Amino acid sequence: MEKVYRLLARQIIEDYRIERGICVEIGSGDGKLGLELARLTELHIYMVDINCDALRRALRNAHEANLSGRITVIPARAEQLPFAEGSADLVVSRGSIFFWEDKPRGLREAYRILKPGGVAFVGGGLSRYVSEEERREFVRARMAALKDEESRREWMRLRSSLYFRRILHQAGIQDFKLIADPPGIWVEIWKR
Repeated sequence: MEKVYRLLARQIIEDYRIERGICVEIGSGDGKLGLELARLTELHIYMVDINCDALRRALRNAHEANLSGRITVIPARAEQLPFAEGSADLVVSRGSIFFWEDKPRGLREAYRILKPGGVAFVGGGLSRYVSEEERREFVRARMAALKDEESRREWMRLRSSLYFRRILHQAGIQDFKLIADPPGIWVEIWKR
């Protein structure tokens, strides 16, 4: 599903039209989404992750893609982002929120670093451009990888609108929109 990141980057650019400035990718891993955004825009991408090995791979991937001049890696937690308030035009995170220790605090941090007019796009969907067949295959593979029925139910619970509304409420974020992207969900957070 490598192409998910390319399709998701395209979707983000089409929806938000943010093509210059600062983008922070929380939980970047080896940088797949950030690199796709860098390929399609003039954004400077700050890749944030707690895994230093993943960040080293992200740097190597950026170098191989001739994008290392617009990629900066930063070891940090979602709950303690080392950015000034109002410093990012765009904040993105695909899949990492499910691993944050304090999800409401991580969402507050994403909101804090947004510039007025900026947007955060956080969650665990695929992209509206992923075909139904690919979506079904993804779900089949994910469910097969989970150990038991209880694990499968928990995986789905963490991707429900009810769960996301609860953590957004706990974070004190009121200006948001939930976007279903089965089997996942996205939250779009605007800073007005």
